[in-house]
Amino acid sequence: MKFTLSFGVFILLSFPALSVNSTEKLVKMNHELNGSCNYAPTQKLKDDKTLSCVVSKLAERCNKIDDCYSYCIATDLNETVGGGCAHICNYSNKIEWSPPQSVKLCTTE
Repeated sequence: MKFTLSFGVFILLSFPALSVNSTEKLVKMNHELNGSCNYAPTQKLKDDKTLSCVVSKLAERCNKIDDCYSYCIATDLNETVGGGCAHICNYSNKIEWSPPQSVKLCTTE
């Protein structure tokens, strides 16, 4: 039997702590997503008025991907997974998505 080492397997074997940690966080996210778009924010999010505003605008509309983005941003999951929230939420849900128009207000507030 021939075994071909794929890039994903290579990453998993090369950086097991990072991969396991990221995988555990993604599994936790899938269990904690509740459709509310309201999650306990990290201190970093509390201190960042722009990101806090973005999360509140996502919560106002709150669809399936908005819920994922809200969780991802609020819990800093985007900092541990390559590609950030866009990769986590858009790729896994495979649904056409664009941010709410009201997000533009976050850069002017």
